Amino acid sequence: MGDWLKFLEMKYNVVAGVFLACLIALFFLSPSEFRAQPGWVHPAIELLAVLSGSLTAMNIFKFGADKSKTWLQNRSLDQKKQLALQSTFAYLETLSEEEYTILACLVTRNQQSFNAKLVEPKIQTLLQKRLLIRANGAANFFNVAYMVPDAVWAELKRRSEEFVYAGNDKPWTSHAPY
Repeated sequence: MGDWLKFLEMKYNVVAGVFLACLIALFFLSPSEFRAQPGWVHPAIELLAVLSGSLTAMNIFKFGADKSKTWLQNRSLDQKKQLALQSTFAYLETLSEEEYTILACLVTRNQQSFNAKLVEPKIQTLLQKRLLIRANGAANFFNVAYMVPDAVWAELKRRSEEFVYAGNDKPWTSHAPY
């Protein structure tokens, strides 16, 4: 029984090769060549063609099902990402004055990343709204690299007329003693 299961698990290439060999034998050998063989050869080739053809069709359908499942899962993930981005973009409409000033300064200066204190109250709310993330890069006890995620940055650049900053200072720094 185990040998039959191993046969059923054969790779697609082998089964398809057997199927094609059987088709070639059935369609391209003349009747006189078949008559020269023992009587069981022709039915055996037909049976082998049916079995290998069935396995080939099963493998093709399985491959198609696997690919469609993967495609549907990726599509579902893309839709979830889009919904998450839309909810993040909705936060752009509810920015406080400090949050707006920080983002406007970054957009005006075309600066997607910056360094700031690890514990900066102005930045914490932007982190919670997913409008900023901690970036990879140099950090120490006092300063951390922050950046605007690429999708949010593209939206901010698209709406750059709404985010204008005329000051010279860095609005993400506070003058707190910590």
